[in-house]
Amino acid sequence: MLISKVNVTCIVESSSLFALLMSRVLLALTFLFHTSLSCAETTYITNDNSNGAINIKALFLLDDGSLTIKDILDEKHQQQFKSSNSFPINAGFSKSTAWVKVTYKDNRTIDYANDLVLELSNPLLDHIEVYRQFNDSLTAYKTGALEPYKDREIDNDYFVFRLPAALIKPNTVYLKIRSETPLIIPLYIKSIYGSFSSGSLFSYESRVFVSMLLLITGYNVLLSFTQRDLQQYYYLAWYSMATITCCLLMGIAQRYLGDQATWFTEHLGVMASIAAAMLLVHAAAYVQINKHSPLLYKLTLFIAVIFGLNSLIILGTDHRLWQWTLFLCCISGIITLAIITYGIYLKQSMAWFGVIVFSPTFIGISIYTFASANIIESNWLTLNSLFIGITLTGVTIAAAAGNKVSMERNRTQALETINRKALEKNNALLKKTNAAKDAFLSTISHELRTPLNGASGALALLESSAQSAAEANNIAIPDEADSLFKVINQSINDMISLINSIIGFSELHTEHAKIHKGYFSPYNSIISIIEKRKKAITNNEIDMHISIESLLAIEVLSDEEKYEKIIGNIFDNAIKFTHDGSITIVGKIESSEKEPAKLIVSIIDTGIGIAESEIETIIEPFSQGDQSYSRKYEGLGIGLAICKKTLALLGGDLKVTSELGKGTCVQITFEIIGSRCRPEIEQSSLQLTNLHTISAPIRVSENEEIPSANQHLDDLCILIVEDNKVNQLIAKKMLQRRGFTPIVAENGAIAVDLFRKQEIDLILMDCQMPIMDGFEATRQIRALTTDDALLPIIAVTANTSDEDRRKCKECGMNEILEKPISYDTLMLIIDKWAQKKGSASIRNADV
Repeated sequence: MLISKVNVTCIVESSSLFALLMSRVLLALTFLFHTSLSCAETTYITNDNSNGAINIKALFLLDDGSLTIKDILDEKHQQQFKSSNSFPINAGFSKSTAWVKVTYKDNRTIDYANDLVLELSNPLLDHIEVYRQFNDSLTAYKTGALEPYKDREIDNDYFVFRLPAALIKPNTVYLKIRSETPLIIPLYIKSIYGSFSSGSLFSYESRVFVSMLLLITGYNVLLSFTQRDLQQYYYLAWYSMATITCCLLMGIAQRYLGDQATWFTEHLGVMASIAAAMLLVHAAAYVQINKHSPLLYKLTLFIAVIFGLNSLIILGTDHRLWQWTLFLCCISGIITLAIITYGIYLKQSMAWFGVIVFSPTFIGISIYTFASANIIESNWLTLNSLFIGITLTGVTIAAAAGNKVSMERNRTQALETINRKALEKNNALLKKTNAAKDAFLSTISHELRTPLNGASGALALLESSAQSAAEANNIAIPDEADSLFKVINQSINDMISLINSIIGFSELHTEHAKIHKGYFSPYNSIISIIEKRKKAITNNEIDMHISIESLLAIEVLSDEEKYEKIIGNIFDNAIKFTHDGSITIVGKIESSEKEPAKLIVSIIDTGIGIAESEIETIIEPFSQGDQSYSRKYEGLGIGLAICKKTLALLGGDLKVTSELGKGTCVQITFEIIGSRCRPEIEQSSLQLTNLHTISAPIRVSENEEIPSANQHLDDLCILIVEDNKVNQLIAKKMLQRRGFTPIVAENGAIAVDLFRKQEIDLILMDCQMPIMDGFEATRQIRALTTDDALLPIIAVTANTSDEDRRKCKECGMNEILEKPISYDTLMLIIDKWAQKKGSASIRNADV
């Protein structure tokens, strides 16, 4: 859009209207007369040259600023106008006022209705006055870099003015220019029809330079975030300030600065000083000059300080110091080049790169300075040399940085590939190591449990024989013998607990720590946990309180083995630290609309308790409260740590409250992801409920038999599948003591063959055996049966890891009995499954 802002100013002031009119007429006639005499330096607009910028054959005159337009029109001063030897007109750093005389003639065959404009392509000229003849009236218009941008006649980066028509005869325009900046006056005549319509009235090369500078600056900003290098920040500061300076020098920034445009123009030297100082600092950091040449480094800092003082003077005074600032910039370029050359002397490989990339900026600054001072010829190349140099430097460094980033990325990717392969190799090795460790733990567990099973079983039989002999002879077992029996039993139990803790803790750090979900009765699980520890409860003279009747009618979806392991571990701790006291187990379901239902089991004892300050400590692996007395109870101190980690797998939590000397309460919370009502409630469960869910304490007798629906089981034929001779003997003796008929098979293959030949009521199956293991034997036997409920298969194994338990369940075994086995536990398991077998037989008969 063309914005016409014509300010008609009377050139000659007079107190009388008549004198004013006469002076105007005389001035207009004089202007017209001199216009007709200026044909010697006339610029002609033709059909051929009107589609571009037309160089003007202008005349110029320098004076001390005292002349007026009336003086200029005088013949005496007209004779003083002279032609410029080069284009554009360049008077350098001159304090004089430049008068420029432009005469033109429109020789186009088509009248485009005054579409000609005059472009002054130097946006830094401070004050400009334009004198034109419109309709026999001489007008004056003022503009310049120190005038508000909004008052410009035409919205443009440069100064653009409308030209009066010159179809009939030549017309002349006078420009009066004063500026502290170099008096460089590039003038062009353009046709709105030929240039404006295609958009070329604006300076495209300026916008190309600025676009590239802004793009490179933005790239460097992003690059500084990734590299985080002080040297990069110096470079970013230099290039950013250089970009701002270039935007002002090319007149592109002024339109966006509004009322602040004048301030930035007056203080342009500040931006240029900061840019030059940052270039020096960047070069010093680039070569690390402070380590190699303290003298050169001090010189660098001295020049940087001078730039700072230069900026302060410009900010604090009316002095713009254009010449001095450009001179300092040249000095900065020379010192920067010297620093990088010194880097070459130091044989720094990157110094050569510095010479290559910074040379365009050094050359551009020098050429621009010399052209501004009118030392060398002014033309498009010399006036734009600064912009070209800085742009080339930025492009080169950006390309190098991009290549460096690319190389670094490729190096990183190659390193990642190497590391990934090494990691995969290490993982494979780790898996082999873990597999070897798991095999070792399984083997060591089996090998330790097998002799312990023999010792435990033999001790139980010996204890039973001694008791029978004492009763037959009506004598009491000596207290010392009874004490030794208890010590041996306790030692065996401690050893088994130790083995279980080590294996359990190890499993939590391997891939075997997985959840195997299934529906089970938490009520039956808790009763089973208590009954398996009946002897320990009796030995410690503990009164049991059980309140879990609310769990009787439901089944929950979870990992039953881990569930029993957690409760069993905490219950063992309660027994271990409670003597002649009581243990209470409370189970309940809590539910709300906002949160999932939770199964909460609390185990409360009246044992030795734990100091409140040590509660957090005992949950950590291998930590125990009060090491001085914990040695009395032995143990690794990893039981609660195993429980907490296992609960985390199940989505549960564990809370411990205790008081030293009074007891401990451990509350276990299981998140219920699924539940259902039990399809039937077995009579045995009901009777167990009647036995245990009362509020009064119950003293559990060591020899008390488990209540059941059928106290007098028929003679059962039980197959013992076991390769160890000692374990065979112990198992046979235990079964015979109860009146069962035992049959022994040394491996799984023999067991399958015996099952084909005779009727078997129940199988005690070892897992790890030669020829055929217990897993394969179970699968083959299950293939021969029509109803799994009619043939209970109990795993009697020394392999007790979660993985082993899962394999037992998957192949068809009904329950797992860990070695070493006690007589009471074995009878409990046999009775339970014999009852279930009997119930299944009755149901099948009814059908």
